[in-house]
Amino acid sequence: FEELLGFEANASHPRFIYLLQRAYLAYLQMWPTYGASMHDATVEQGNLCAMARKVRVAINADGIWLLDPRDYKLVASFRMADILKLTARDSLGGAPGTLTFNVNGSNIDLTLKNASYVSQVVAYNAFYVVANGAFPFGTSAADTEDKVGSNDQLKMNCRI
Repeated sequence: FEELLGFEANASHPRFIYLLQRAYLAYLQMWPTYGASMHDATVEQGNLCAMARKVRVAINADGIWLLDPRDYKLVASFRMADILKLTARDSLGGAPGTLTFNVNGSNIDLTLKNASYVSQVVAYNAFYVVANGAFPFGTSAADTEDKVGSNDQLKMNCRI
């Protein structure tokens, strides 16, 4: 094992510590919420929930993740490429605002502080997805045609 590493493997060796840190970061990057911006919110009663429910919202380039705030179990997830419309309404006087996004014809309403800021986070990640490709097989905004169809499928109506 030491011949493969090129040094004696012990916990205090700087190279071993470096490799261990790299392995830990590689493990973290496999999580779907890696690099996500986290926000506390309430999902309003409607298509997603029978009654209002508190959630932790995680937003990254993979999508929007609604997590249970107690144990971080997944409540619902939405791919960035599936979000058709996004609107934000901040309330006056510091009261929580509303972030509404449409996924496959269903509106999801979230009540949270700084709704317009959170919508900018979603929009930034959505633009990142469009620029770098929404699908794992490699479509990007620079491609003219892909195996699924035209890039019109990637266009999103994000209102901030």
